[in-house]
Amino acid sequence: MNQLSALKTFGLFLFFSLFLGSCKKNEPLKENDIQFSDIRLDTTSHLFNDTTKPGCTFKLDMQYPSSAHDAEQLKKLQGIFNSDYFSEKYATLSPNDAARTYMKDYVANYMSLEKDYEMLSRQVEEGMSFASFNYEEISSSEVTFNMGDFISYTVNFYNFTGGAHGMQSAKNHVIDLKTMNQLTLNDLFAEENYQHIANLIINEIAKSRGSSSPTQLNEDGFFSIEEVMPTENFSINEKAITWTYNPYEIAVYAIGIVNVSLPWEEVIHYMRDDSPVSQLARSASNF
Repeated sequence: MNQLSALKTFGLFLFFSLFLGSCKKNEPLKENDIQFSDIRLDTTSHLFNDTTKPGCTFKLDMQYPSSAHDAEQLKKLQGIFNSDYFSEKYATLSPNDAARTYMKDYVANYMSLEKDYEMLSRQVEEGMSFASFNYEEISSSEVTFNMGDFISYTVNFYNFTGGAHGMQSAKNHVIDLKTMNQLTLNDLFAEENYQHIANLIINEIAKSRGSSSPTQLNEDGFFSIEEVMPTENFSINEKAITWTYNPYEIAVYAIGIVNVSLPWEEVIHYMRDDSPVSQLARSASNF
């Protein structure tokens, strides 16, 4: 083969390599072969089974994986969802059994307050309020992304146990279906890049709240905004990565839950080359 033919051959090889690489990069995301269903539970129970006494309210709306072609994968997924929603104690149960057992345990735990109620009722004056014995737990989960071999979902909890106010929280989870592992921050970014990501998060918080500068946030109820860092509490979708900060983590209770979304194109330069989501980020960024 002469030099001219070799150059032509190399040129064709390079063209098709770039063409195929471009096609792969721009290939649309496929829906995962996982279907989801809902479990809804709602009950109210009173101390001593007396409706005139304080009680607890329990509400649950759990979205969970209910079908897949791979039965073993489905079983593992359900165990992960149970553990994330309730705790590892319930991981081996079916989602329905886990939810009902958890509800039964919650009510039983509340009923253990009967001795405290009796003791206090003998010590206080007649007519005093026992409102602090009224408990409430409301929880839900929502799958927000189910494509490209990733599942991203959020578990929301609200608990009231008789204090000044209830506590709400949102915990995100991302599962890599190829490995059946939950993604961590270190799977996405090298630790030396955390501060770069933090700067983007801080600037986005300031922008979303209409602050003239990040330092102004310290006057608006945030705690040392310059110390905010990316955490393990993140979710993903085809467009962005979102961090969630719960009450008291970076700001006073009145601020509520703070969600900060950064488009993939803003963070891709700080991402590990071998990150499981690097292809997703490159596709979204046309990188």
